[in-house]
Amino acid sequence: MDKRAITLNVKLVANTIQSKQTIRNKYQWRDNKLYYYGNDGQPITGLRHYGNNKLEYYGSDHIQYRNRYATVNNKLYYFGSNGDAITGLRHYGNNKLEYYGSDHVQYRNRYATVNNKLYYFGSNGDAITGLRHYGNNKLEFYGSNHIQYRNRYATVNNQLYYFSSNGDAITGLRHYGNNKLEYYGTNHIQYRNRYYTAAKNKLYYFGGNGDAITGLRHYGNNKLEFYGTDHIQYRNRYATVGNHRYYFGSNGDAVSEPQTEADIIASMRVAQKAQQIVTVVQNGGSTATLKLWQKQGNAWQNILTSSSRIGNGGIGSSHEGSSTTPQGVYHLSFAFGKTASVKTNGMSYRQIKQNSYWIEDPNDSQYNTWQDRSWANNKNEHLIDYTKAAPHNQYELAVVMDNHGQNNGSGFFIHVKNQWATEGCVSINLSDMRTLVSHLGNQAYVVNVQNQAQLNNY
Repeated sequence: MDKRAITLNVKLVANTIQSKQTIRNKYQWRDNKLYYYGNDGQPITGLRHYGNNKLEYYGSDHIQYRNRYATVNNKLYYFGSNGDAITGLRHYGNNKLEYYGSDHVQYRNRYATVNNKLYYFGSNGDAITGLRHYGNNKLEFYGSNHIQYRNRYATVNNQLYYFSSNGDAITGLRHYGNNKLEYYGTNHIQYRNRYYTAAKNKLYYFGGNGDAITGLRHYGNNKLEFYGTDHIQYRNRYATVGNHRYYFGSNGDAVSEPQTEADIIASMRVAQKAQQIVTVVQNGGSTATLKLWQKQGNAWQNILTSSSRIGNGGIGSSHEGSSTTPQGVYHLSFAFGKTASVKTNGMSYRQIKQNSYWIEDPNDSQYNTWQDRSWANNKNEHLIDYTKAAPHNQYELAVVMDNHGQNNGSGFFIHVKNQWATEGCVSINLSDMRTLVSHLGNQAYVVNVQNQAQLNNY
């Protein structure tokens, strides 16, 4: 072999060695396909992490993936046109959307928040649209853009839902706008053309647009009901609409027959907070009829009627020393009397002692209150003086009409009757007094009026 041939062979071997050295830990393009050669000089397969959280993938043929998926250990990746695994949202196909986390793994059965917008990705990795039931009767909605609805309505199959600030469909009452009200059932669907009964037997009706109605509503066979400005159905009370006055009974329907006395009691404002109502209706100069009414569900039952004596000045505007029974409604605060104890229905009771006074001196700081004192001047009532034998036994049993702060006199009671008019109290016979007290609780009121029509004012 000549010298030139030997030199050529040496150069070929050197070039081959040099080629193998430069293809380690490097990329190589061949036929527009990218390969990566590892430390051993062999083209790699599988995932390759590099740079600042970058990731690429090489198939079993050692060719880098581009614009395609790869599944590794049941985790799905997508590699873009530059071969890098993507992160974030990816729109594809016909309005399809998927998401890849900072680890490049596709989200499945989980949420992702992007620019304060919430998405949910289902078991196939696609962002969902429409309703999604989850948890304990929870419901959310995703629009055609895959974004979760918040503080807005959605209509699905002609049924309306409202999704709150946390994305959940609401249930129950929702106040909105200018005194508007709507209701969503336990299935999250808005009520339309139907009733809803809330706590404390409050009834609402929701119209064809989903709003709770106010005013008159005609329905059925000539039936009529009324809903106030608070959207609650009227029961046992009056409503005036235009120049017409209606009365709505215990079932909410307007009544056409003459109103019963029990209906009048039920329609009174005080009936909304009372369990017992004592009505005192004047029928003479110093005489009246006392009736005790007991609440039974939504109705009222008369359980005592008694002839009574009232103040010499009848029932009207009273003041200290006027001998007029004060007109109006007063809470019956407690009972008192001669014996150590009496039966009540929850009302408290005090026994009169030797030092018990009702303070009626307007200049006394304890004016119009019960006080136990060693002495009080003659402007005040020494209560025990009225527990003697008849006709001086008025306070053998009595109930306080609480007019404290009314500036209309002091010491107004319902007590035992004698043959005289009172100085402003209401009096009935002892037997009826015992019956009255036995039924009174902590939510008892008395209403003193000059005639029955005035009961409607209270």
